[in-house]
Amino acid sequence: MAIAGVIITQFSCASLAKKAFKTPVVKVENVILRDVSFAGTDLDVVISVDNPNVVGITLNRLEYELYIEGEKVITGIKTDKLQIAAKKKSEFTIPVEVFYKGLKSGIMGVLNKDKISYEFKSLLTINTPITDLTFHPKASGNIPIPKRPHFNVEKIETDFSFSEVNIAFFISLSNNDDIKLDISKMNYAIKINGESIANSFMSIQKNLGTKDEKLTYKIPVTLKLLQMKKSLLSAIKSGKFRYQFNMNMELNSKYGPYQLPYNVEKDYQLY
Repeated sequence: MAIAGVIITQFSCASLAKKAFKTPVVKVENVILRDVSFAGTDLDVVISVDNPNVVGITLNRLEYELYIEGEKVITGIKTDKLQIAAKKKSEFTIPVEVFYKGLKSGIMGVLNKDKISYEFKSLLTINTPITDLTFHPKASGNIPIPKRPHFNVEKIETDFSFSEVNIAFFISLSNNDDIKLDISKMNYAIKINGESIANSFMSIQKNLGTKDEKLTYKIPVTLKLLQMKKSLLSAIKSGKFRYQFNMNMELNSKYGPYQLPYNVEKDYQLY
């Protein structure tokens, strides 16, 4: 009977402890976006564990996933133990680095939007004096996509000589957002009235660091008169033609190199 009494007492104590134990509150406190760019972004996911009990608990394991536009892009596991003291609230941060080139649509799919959605899902296992508990804190929101730099053909000038015509395209690049742009090169192809007159590149190696900051460049094109079609020569001489300027701007970022494409087609009148 003494042994039975001990068992009953232990069972009663365990039952009382279980009733007295309060479930910790686990949630995503905040998602901080850093280094937002055209090629990727960093997210700091801040998770809190609030322990209302008179005994400490231990975070044993964390599994997490990140989805961009419904597409799983990152999975991770953390097994570092975190002690949460009695009657205390602890926070920890999960840094997540997202590369848009890893998406099925790639960077080009991102460029066509002003924002993309993200969803963070996780599974936390917490050891308590009663039993192991699992929690599923999650968060969702949107990542803004910066506005593309503005590309413009400011003016066009021509100069005829006995054997050739020199055409100068004066272009400008201006920053439309408050992000740093590290421009390395510009690949371009130019047509006048559908006829190709240039296909080359220009090394830039410049930074556009602030909104509305502007870079200007002159692109010279020399055409030999004897090699030109009469229709093209006549159009340039008349001073009225339609030009097409296709350009790929190559940029560097912490997420790797990427390109921004532009296609400008306009009627132009010199005189």
